[in-house]
Amino acid sequence: MPANVIELANLLDVPPEELSRPLTDFEQAEWLYYRVSVRNAHVVWSNARSAWQQAGYSLRHAASVMLLHASFVSHNSKPGARRPSPLTLQPASRLTTALSTPFGPEVFLPMQYRSDLLQILSTRLSR
Repeated sequence: MPANVIELANLLDVPPEELSRPLTDFEQAEWLYYRVSVRNAHVVWSNARSAWQQAGYSLRHAASVMLLHASFVSHNSKPGARRPSPLTLQPASRLTTALSTPFGPEVFLPMQYRSDLLQILSTRLSR
C-alpha cells in the first residue's frame, strides 16, 4: 500500500484498507450525485425549488424536510446565487420522499445525468 495512503489513514484515524477498498453502490451513487450537483448547482437547486414550490412547501418546510438550515437552502436555491453549494444525495432523497414524487432524487439532476444515477441505484436495489 502506498505510503501516502497509510499517512492519510493515520491522519483520519481509519484503517488504510478503508481508503483503498472499492466504493459500494450507494457510495458510487452519492459520489456521482455530488459531482453532478457541484458542476450544475444552479440547475439542481432550481429543480428542487420548483418541486417543493409546486407541492406548496415553504422554503423553511423544505429545509426542515431535508434536515438543512433554512439560511443554507435560501442562499443556495436563490436564482443566480453566487457559488452555490451542491445539493447532496441524502437531503435530495429526503425531499423527494416527503414530496412523494414518483421519481427519486435524480429528478433534480440535469436530464443527461439521470440515467447514470438510476443505473447505479437500480443495481443496488436489485441485490
